[in-house]
Amino acid sequence: MNRTGYVLLLIVVLFLALAPVILHPGYLLYPRGGRYTDLTITHWPAVAYNVRSLHEDGQIPLWRTSIGSGGPWAANPQSWLFYPPAWLFFLLPINLTFNLLLVVHLLLAALATYAFARRALDLSPAGAALAGLAFALTPWISGQLSAGHVNVVLALAWLPVALLGVHWGLSSGRAGGALLAGVAWAAALLNHVQIAFFVAFLTLAWALLILTRREASAGRARLFGLLVLVAVVGLLLSAVLLVPLAEALPYLNRVALTPKEAGALSLPWANLLGAVVPTYGGEPEQLVYLGLPVAILAVVGFALKRDRVAWFLLVVAGLATLFALGTHAPLFPAFIRWMPGIGWLRVPPRAWSVVAFSLALLAGRGLDSLSRAHLDAATRRRVTLASLVTLGAGLALGMGLLFLYRPPPPAAWSLIALV
Repeated sequence: MNRTGYVLLLIVVLFLALAPVILHPGYLLYPRGGRYTDLTITHWPAVAYNVRSLHEDGQIPLWRTSIGSGGPWAANPQSWLFYPPAWLFFLLPINLTFNLLLVVHLLLAALATYAFARRALDLSPAGAALAGLAFALTPWISGQLSAGHVNVVLALAWLPVALLGVHWGLSSGRAGGALLAGVAWAAALLNHVQIAFFVAFLTLAWALLILTRREASAGRARLFGLLVLVAVVGLLLSAVLLVPLAEALPYLNRVALTPKEAGALSLPWANLLGAVVPTYGGEPEQLVYLGLPVAILAVVGFALKRDRVAWFLLVVAGLATLFALGTHAPLFPAFIRWMPGIGWLRVPPRAWSVVAFSLALLAGRGLDSLSRAHLDAATRRRVTLASLVTLGAGLALGMGLLFLYRPPPPAAWSLIALV
């Protein structure tokens, strides 16, 4: 299959996964048995207030009067006022617009991850397509959607775009890539400040990896200038939100959060087992399941090709995991102590989004390593034995899920069929 074929396959698989939304665009994604989510108690009223203010009063609301004694709506990152794609709410029905934004952004996440994997990691079309699907369809995103955190998912979709832009700009020395990265960072900021922090962290880390490969000081100076351009563009495009937010900051209750409050829903160490063992129910913010194929291929991707990129992805995933553990590990408390403002972001397990992205890229490398590698007979026997053990464990896990849950979850049957 050629490159175009894999891109089309990626789009088809993604659309099949999103079939409930595409076939019923008037319905909303909702958890089974859920009485409410942030989508219906926070985001829907927000955009409904914006639409009503424009249609009835003829103005964009900068101050919201419908909650308490009122508040600075222009300073609220969840106002949906300044994110251009969200202006579709003024033209289309609210439920249709939510679903349209979701489908488009997940497609953006998949295709941008594919492009980044091809350009920056030199993956084959098959490996890049797997990475794109593994990231866009990671269960962590499903957990966020079940909680109604649409803005989190929309912000996260810009992560691979920012990385693609900074890699293109720094590897070619052209300003176009820096502009793309700046736009992506601003888009993330206008959706969710915490996810934008993770986007900035990973973008800067990748930029430093590229800069360490350069030898000419003049070249480094230009690349550093492009990196500054990324920050300037991102801050200027998001200033419409950041300026009123900075003005309102002293009056926000998050300024007085204790470390314990900032570390709300910190991921317990025992929950890390859920990265390879699926759980049903529980707190969506603590969902860390990766999917067995992704987890296994990520291990293979690191084991068979331990170069600078593999170590980079592994270290980034490790640091993000320590951050997600929150108050149960030293990294998050240290960030709160030494980096003012980090504690305002709350819910450290959202850093698992970075883990999911890094391991999706490692899984794509794993598929490439298996398809390209010329293994000797002894290595082939070890790979075969490990594969048989993995298949047996997957079958046992699927059968166990059938006995543990009543009614049996559809994922258990899917797992058995996949094995």
